[in-house]
Amino acid sequence: MKLNDPLVTIPAKFGVFGAIMVIIMFFVFYFSGSNPLMEMGMFDFFIIPIFLFFGIKEYKDTYNNRLLEFWQGMTAGFVVYFTLACLTSVFIFSFLSLSDPEIMENYTADRLSILEEKKEAIIKEMGESTFIESQKEVQNLTIGDLTFDNFLKKTFVGLLLTIMIAVIMKKKPPVEDKI
Repeated sequence: MKLNDPLVTIPAKFGVFGAIMVIIMFFVFYFSGSNPLMEMGMFDFFIIPIFLFFGIKEYKDTYNNRLLEFWQGMTAGFVVYFTLACLTSVFIFSFLSLSDPEIMENYTADRLSILEEKKEAIIKEMGESTFIESQKEVQNLTIGDLTFDNFLKKTFVGLLLTIMIAVIMKKKPPVEDKI
């Protein structure tokens, strides 16, 4: 498989468009006064499946004669979600490092306040040591940790959705009778 193969180029285009959409939504949340790091998680569950579906579908319908084997769907899906995850992670790391590091401080403060709100329930269900560990983890969170977490979540969601979409869209050529 070559880099100019439609199985790579078509899904990569959808991964780039998906990343652009995520970045636009990041700025929408940012300029509306919300902390985009807190808001973006749920948005991923809407963006990733849309771009996965259409990336795989365009490859199948336009470049593969409306046929799709499972491996082709998995490959196309991987290119879409990996491209999207890489580009958005690089953007988030760059933005937090260079443009507005205060977002990270606000994110940490918001996460700590959520932990405080749920303190009794966490201690009751998992013990005080778990609560203290969670607090320390949030306090020690770095931009790199947050970026890597973003990358892993997008990749994991993308993988699960790609498996489902590839199975649903799979269509093999008809088998000819051999007599």
